[in-house]
Amino acid sequence: MGFLAERLRSQTSDLADLLTRRIRELTNRENLLPCIRQYRGFNPEASFLEPGEYAAVGIDGSMDYDELLEMLLFYVCATGFRCNFTVDREIRFHLNEIERDQRLAASASVPLWTEDLFQVADDESMEQDLGRSAERIPFALMTMAELYLAIKAIDDETVRLIFLDRPLSGTFAPLSRDLRFFLSRGKSPLLGVETSYGPVTLLDFKLVSVLGSGKDWVSKRPQYLPYLAVQTLLKAKSLSHKELYKRLGISKKEGKRLLKKLKRMHKDSGGRLFVDDPLKEDAPLTLQENVKYYWLRVKEVAFSIAERVFSSSEHPLMVDKGETWLTVIDLNTINAVLIRILKEKAQERGVLVLGIAKDTSASEFLRAVIPYAKVKGLIPPDERLPNLKHDRAS
Repeated sequence: MGFLAERLRSQTSDLADLLTRRIRELTNRENLLPCIRQYRGFNPEASFLEPGEYAAVGIDGSMDYDELLEMLLFYVCATGFRCNFTVDREIRFHLNEIERDQRLAASASVPLWTEDLFQVADDESMEQDLGRSAERIPFALMTMAELYLAIKAIDDETVRLIFLDRPLSGTFAPLSRDLRFFLSRGKSPLLGVETSYGPVTLLDFKLVSVLGSGKDWVSKRPQYLPYLAVQTLLKAKSLSHKELYKRLGISKKEGKRLLKKLKRMHKDSGGRLFVDDPLKEDAPLTLQENVKYYWLRVKEVAFSIAERVFSSSEHPLMVDKGETWLTVIDLNTINAVLIRILKEKAQERGVLVLGIAKDTSASEFLRAVIPYAKVKGLIPPDERLPNLKHDRAS
């Protein structure tokens, strides 16, 4: 046993030395500087932060799963680390004071029978790779954990900077895609959940998919125009057809097409959108009173699911004693709502949220950026690449 421990210690030391040598290869590599955006100094006048001391929070998550007999066990966790920083003529981070924030922690262990995997993973083909399908579940839960903790971190008045271990653009797009799948499917255990403002509906999620909290800018492109009309009516409460056309800046011909789309939207919602038929010329366009609570209903459902996953003793994915499951599409629909909540709260409080490139993104620097820079003559063609595969240096 002692021999094995000594051998492991020696091999680990060799790996540490290898990492050190690879990092040293980055020193004195001035030829690579044209590929890197260089620090140009801090401009206090351009900062949205007044001089003072603030807190930054970094949130990271991890995931894993085990297969035991016919059962899969999924593990996810996320935690937040806190570091104070000072803003004056420069920005100084007090790195020697970094600490784990005990209030920012979320974890979950989720057991699942293998036979239920493809239903929960929303993978209809039984020929799909088991491992690939299995990884979708903890990844969705880990995303939820990180976004949930980021929202909690914003509630701290001293926090003005949040780092996420994921690019925001690379997170928002896939979540929005799954939200569109959710809307096109039209059925889910999430629909009909009771909230303080009534049961949540598919219409609520449709409005959130474009309007967010209702404060977002909405394009006048044809596919978004009905949502812009709803946003306008949420503010004005009631408008005639002519007044709506004027507010939207569209012609009568465009308005007629818009009314047909609103009619279809009203019909698809089960008659929950307008007080009266939107095609009636003599009737004003008035939204039903309950429509204005769409964002509050969806927010409440999103937080209830997150709390169920990370704080409840119930099985986080099981609904109706296993007759129905929350799927990856359902979880990512909640994540799509959480990232919108994060955006709204960050804007309200003036908190800067930064997403860090993942390993697969960082590796593009070596695989694409540097070779391209050689071709364009930005760096010498004989410049040797650093011996790093990605940002974990493996």
